[in-house]
Amino acid sequence: MLKLRTLRLGSKGTYVKKLKMDLNGLSKNYNQFIIDDIYDLKIKEVVENFQDEVKLSRDGIVGSATWTILIEKVKTVQVKLNSLGYNSGNPDGWFGAITISAVKKFQKNNGLYEEGVINPRTRVKLFNSYPKGNFENRPTSNDLS
Repeated sequence: MLKLRTLRLGSKGTYVKKLKMDLNGLSKNYNQFIIDDIYDLKIKEVVENFQDEVKLSRDGIVGSATWTILIEKVKTVQVKLNSLGYNSGNPDGWFGAITISAVKKFQKNNGLYEEGVINPRTRVKLFNSYPKGNFENRPTSNDLS
């Protein structure tokens, strides 16, 4: 796996921007952090909440465990989009322009607000192929092949 820098309050650079893009793309930008290359208090708060969500130690430091889970979550979105015919590029774990474009196309085609992030409604549409009320499109045991 790619060796990623450990990020913490005060860190600066490309990886901070990538972190912010991934968290924004996964709809974690509830406190309106700016997507730039500075690890500030707002992004630290979002990281701590993300760590809580994924059952990691809440320290606000983006080390290998936090990076691994974050990148895997983005890759899961990219793989799913690609499997449905929405080109999100190579599943690399970075929520960049190609992934944003694929999400927007998916949202448009599914009657969702086109914002380019995996908000809760987009997540349900993307990953819940057979919602509870959609019995007519579910496979049956007679259909197994």
